[in-house]
This record gives sequence, C-alpha cells and structure tokens, in this order.
Amino acid sequence: MQIRIHETVQLGDLIAAAFDEAALHTSDPGEASRVATRVVEHLLQRARRALPPPRAPTAISPATSPQMSATPRVRQKNSAE
Repeated sequence: MQIRIHETVQLGDLIAAAFDEAALHTSDPGEASRVATRVVEHLLQRARRALPPPRAPTAISPATSPQMSATPRVRQKNSAE
C-alpha cells in the first residue's frame, strides 16, 4: 500500500483502508482491530500537529458582550414618572 502524505480523505475512508490493510496482515480480528485503531490514531495525531496553531481571539466574545448576555436586563421604572 502506498500512502500519499498530503492527500485529503474522508475519515470513514481512512478507517476502512486501515482495517482492510490490517486484515491482510493477520487473521485474528481482534489484532486487526487493534492495529487499525493504532494506525488511525497515529495518522490523526500527525495531521493535528501539521495544522497551524489556533489564533488568539481578537474580538470580544458574544458571551461576554453586554448586548448578548444570557440573562435579559430588566429596565427599572423611574420613580419620578
């Protein structure tokens, strides 16, 4: 099996390919499952490390903004009215 390093694939296709490849190397289904699981975990970890680091937030979060607060503000009546 040849692996192209920078190829985008669906996660389901990746899992199926890992299980198919593991099944070619062992007849024990449990061992094939363990090997395929380790391969998928390894590939996902490598893909995560290849991503750029997340950017720091630059704007005020809607959750902390007074206009977007979870509890509505009740306008109090002015006693002078």
